[in-house]
Amino acid sequence: MGVTEFSIVSTIIWSSIIIVAMSLLRTKYRFVNICGASGMVLLYLFCGIRMLVPIDFPWTVCFNSPVIYNKLHECLNIEIIINNFHFYIKDLLTWAWAVGIIIGFIELLIEYDSFDRKIKKLNKSLDIKLTEAIKLLQEKQGGKNYNKIRVYRSGDVNSPFGCGIIDKKIFIPNRDYSELNINNILLHEYMHHKNGDIKIKLLVNVLCVLYWWNPLVYMLKYNMESYFEMRCDLEVVNNMDNSAIADYLQTIVSEVSYAAQLEKNSAIVGMLGKKSEVGLKERFRAIELATEQQPVKVWRNITLILTIFVFAISYSFILLPGYPPKVDDYGDGVKSYEVSPDNAYIVHEGKEYYLWTDFGDKTSLDKDNAEMLLKNGFELREE
Repeated sequence: MGVTEFSIVSTIIWSSIIIVAMSLLRTKYRFVNICGASGMVLLYLFCGIRMLVPIDFPWTVCFNSPVIYNKLHECLNIEIIINNFHFYIKDLLTWAWAVGIIIGFIELLIEYDSFDRKIKKLNKSLDIKLTEAIKLLQEKQGGKNYNKIRVYRSGDVNSPFGCGIIDKKIFIPNRDYSELNINNILLHEYMHHKNGDIKIKLLVNVLCVLYWWNPLVYMLKYNMESYFEMRCDLEVVNNMDNSAIADYLQTIVSEVSYAAQLEKNSAIVGMLGKKSEVGLKERFRAIELATEQQPVKVWRNITLILTIFVFAISYSFILLPGYPPKVDDYGDGVKSYEVSPDNAYIVHEGKEYYLWTDFGDKTSLDKDNAEMLLKNGFELREE
């Protein structure tokens, strides 16, 4: 079990396939309705976990793919010499990747710290009545930690939003709301906290830092935010009649009219979500279809099973370079034979690796090649 350049390549390929496929399906509202927005978020979560764990397990089966992977292996192992300093292309790429990650994490920490400072400077007051209403809502929803979500009123914000992973808060503009509107807003923001959307946003932001050079992770981030809002909307309207759903949609429209001016930040989730016409159209269309036909539970279960299956398959095999022996390249009289797990094994002596054959030949190996042979079934013997 370990991390190699080919396990990382495998991770990138699998995650890219899922991201592109889900992006194409995002506008297929009936597909979203069948699977449920929660099922779509789950698919993306599995994709995120796959990207965070780019390793090969002991049961991973290796297949040779010489057409592409041989060229890739050769390119990554091109040696560069500068003033007697030897390194490979893969080393250069690794250093650039690491520098990008360090810069990305610094920027992310600065962003979160800046937002935390802004929240502390807000002219706000704790709304005891609404905080109590959230507590009752949690009890009704079967939630825990009833005292963990506090509701604040502030004249410095122009749209409702939730923030905080440990110290959970909901901020509501200091405007006059009808009882119906305030209930809809509280229910929506509570759903964000209940679903752990802020935690998932943090995970996705970390992925964007780790894979800063891959444009598909930003597509993942964009689509996840859309599904957050659709999932919240569908959970809010789940037990509503058509009249109540119309009131809920009207609440969203009325909030959009105020166009939140609080700087968009990775540490918050809000009722408006994507305020673009396309974003609202997606949400309204998803709600419309949900009222026509509720997602079938069996399809949600099938989505879960397929997600786990794809996740497991992605770790079940890996493609590696393949260099078959060319006996014809040797001159007459030169001993040549094919090396396989049946006639050879690897010996680990201190920090060195050697390939021993039953014919008495001994060949020095670097660690990467030794690990590659071990994955192909060669026996390891310690000396």
